Amino acid sequence: MGLQIRRVSKVRVIATLIAVFALVAQPLYGLAASQTANAATTVSSQAELISAVAGSEAVINLGGSFTTTSQVNINRTLTLNGNGHVISPAFTGSPSNDSVIGVVGGSPTINDVVINGVAATQVQGIQVWNSSATLNRVESKDNDKAGIHVNNSTVTVNTVKTSNNGANYGGLMVSGGALTIAGVSQHAENKNWTGFKMDVYRTGGVVNDVSSQYTAEQKYLGVVGTGIRTLKPIVAPATPVLLTPANGALINTNDFWFDWTDNVGATQYEIQASQSSAVDGNGALTSNVWSGDFNQIQPTESKAHSVGASGTWYWQVRAVNASGLKSPWTAPWSVSIDTVAPTKPVLVVKSNGAVIASGAATKYAPVSISWNQPATDVVKYDYQYWNTIPTSAHNGEENAWLNTGITATSYDGVFNQGEGVNYLRVRAYDAAGNVSQWSDTFEAVYDKTKPVVTGSTESATNPASFTVTANDNIAVAKVTANIYTASDVLQKSNSSAANPFTIDLSTLAEGQYYVKYNAADRAGNVSNTEKFYFTVDHTAPVVTITSASRNADGTYTISGTGEQGAPVTVKVNGSSLESVAPDEDGKWTAKTAKLNDGLYEVVASSVNGLGNEGTSDVFKFTATTPVVPVVTTPVDGSTGGGLSEGGLTLLPSVASLATTISTPPTRSFLGVPVDDLVANNETQQASIAESPEILGARDVKNNVAAVSGPVTATESGWKLFGLAWYWWLVALAAIASIWWFIAAWRRRKSEDQPSFLG
Repeated sequence: MGLQIRRVSKVRVIATLIAVFALVAQPLYGLAASQTANAATTVSSQAELISAVAGSEAVINLGGSFTTTSQVNINRTLTLNGNGHVISPAFTGSPSNDSVIGVVGGSPTINDVVINGVAATQVQGIQVWNSSATLNRVESKDNDKAGIHVNNSTVTVNTVKTSNNGANYGGLMVSGGALTIAGVSQHAENKNWTGFKMDVYRTGGVVNDVSSQYTAEQKYLGVVGTGIRTLKPIVAPATPVLLTPANGALINTNDFWFDWTDNVGATQYEIQASQSSAVDGNGALTSNVWSGDFNQIQPTESKAHSVGASGTWYWQVRAVNASGLKSPWTAPWSVSIDTVAPTKPVLVVKSNGAVIASGAATKYAPVSISWNQPATDVVKYDYQYWNTIPTSAHNGEENAWLNTGITATSYDGVFNQGEGVNYLRVRAYDAAGNVSQWSDTFEAVYDKTKPVVTGSTESATNPASFTVTANDNIAVAKVTANIYTASDVLQKSNSSAANPFTIDLSTLAEGQYYVKYNAADRAGNVSNTEKFYFTVDHTAPVVTITSASRNADGTYTISGTGEQGAPVTVKVNGSSLESVAPDEDGKWTAKTAKLNDGLYEVVASSVNGLGNEGTSDVFKFTATTPVVPVVTTPVDGSTGGGLSEGGLTLLPSVASLATTISTPPTRSFLGVPVDDLVANNETQQASIAESPEILGARDVKNNVAAVSGPVTATESGWKLFGLAWYWWLVALAAIASIWWFIAAWRRRKSEDQPSFLG
């Protein structure tokens, strides 16, 4: 709970701070906005001026001239811009209302205001009382009292003008405080009753004449602490001294300043220019004169801006003071304006005495560069060099070496920075200092290292192609690979800019050959020439198939002939047998898996050591399974007829013997053929499975079928309970014989006939 309380307290504190900020920020914002909005205002009447002074505007602008009927007091710091407008008082002054403008507080600045008191009585122009003020370019005239009155205040007037003010007050009156007079003052005051013209009248305080425009102060009527000053006699200002551009200068810009000395007493200057140097009797230019700066405005400072001129011009200046007196014209100076740059030079580069094109390569270090002179007024050239050589101090354009002030139109150098790409260029300067563009950058590759070549192919016998790969420190220009016979007869010439470069060898006739190959780089360096020897032999081995014979197990042996050392691959109906190697006589055999009955196609192929492949003709044969005679419903003791080589005697209990006999029997044992009896494995197992007493059978290939609960077939023949079939046959024959003798004896006995047994 304590932690929860602390969290709530923090939230409240933050909320309180936000609320306080909002309460404080809103009026501050309003104040700031108000100050921004009220930073300046324009007035055109006495009422508007009084209202503006009472307000908060920092700047008050007069929008026009107007008349006042009482004194307007300024009691705060502000700027009043008169903009040359006139304030005309039309009232009679009194002790508390005897000034057109009264500064009674703050430190205001009043600019460019004209006070004309011709319609007022006992009024002074501007009075600064117990305050401070700065008056710039203020004119006060035709007032019954002082034009400007400094009363126990600190005031600076700059370029003040007074005329026809009260003769006993003066243009500038100081009754206490301090007056500083700067700029150029103008006074046209009347003499008072004592015969003095009081341009400045001091009854107290001090006066600081910054520019020494006035005569030394004199006591007025001998009263200590008073004094009067008058402007010194006005004479024409001295002739200025031209400074820049220098007389006869050749410049390469049409945007520049004319400059001359700043003369004391000069309030304005007059400048004129002409493309003719002709002058009149007063030394003034006369032909197509351009007056003023580029806007035809005469300057008030000792310089004038020129824009857009070209060719040769003559210019002169004179000074003008506040009284309108003018100095003599300066002697004309000339200036030539040339803003047209020379065309860029064209380079010609030679290596080993021969001209090379830009981008070319050379293996020679000395190089000679020359160029044309693009204009007759070209006076010098800059030559610049850089490269792309990592170890060079001039690697990259930013590290280029610059040789300036070359006056010739050629330059000899040496590629001594290492192998790589070098860049050269030149630019021209005319007499005016105009600079041409750089010449097209000339690229020259210096390379003295030979390429290195390697050759590759899949085999030195019957190669289909041969590839040459060249390596160079700069760039490979050409790869050459020519084919020759063993007797050095050129068969084919091959060269290409491709790298690697592969040539075709597959169409060559059989024989012995070699390839002679090398490479050249762009600089003409040639690699060592290498050779590759090879043999072309396209004779394929001869493969034949001679026979296909059946084996007892149903497989077939394929026989044929081939080339010794060239393995033979046999395919039967598209299926490959294991490869076989022909013997020293070229004979070979291949054994198939057991084949089903049907037609088969055999193809044999052979690849010799040279990669040449031979293929036999298609050999066809039909696979068949031999047919075994079929015995149906045998009778005990009956002898099979129609069988070759003595026939077959069936014993009792052999009715389930195999029904298929593949080969006529050739030998018999107890009347049963043994060695030549063939039992077909597949049919035998199906047909004798139900006769466990069958002894078994053997075919002519000594295959035995044994019968053994159930009957099984093995490689040796049929077996039953582990005994070969013929032993079972012997046993059955013996049992049958005994049974037959017993049966015969019983029959004879039953017939009361004597038995041969006794």
